[in-house]
Amino acid sequence: MAYVPWQCWQQVYPMDTALSVGTIFPDLNKPFIMGGCQ
Repeated sequence: MAYVPWQCWQQVYPMDTALSVGTIFPDLNKPFIMGGCQ
């Protein structure tokens, strides 16, 4: 069993943007940025 808090809907991406980034919520869009450790 798990507890998942309610998430309030805010702004959402347009359909074409959502399909390209993989989420409809801008708050959940965390793209992988290269260049961490050297």
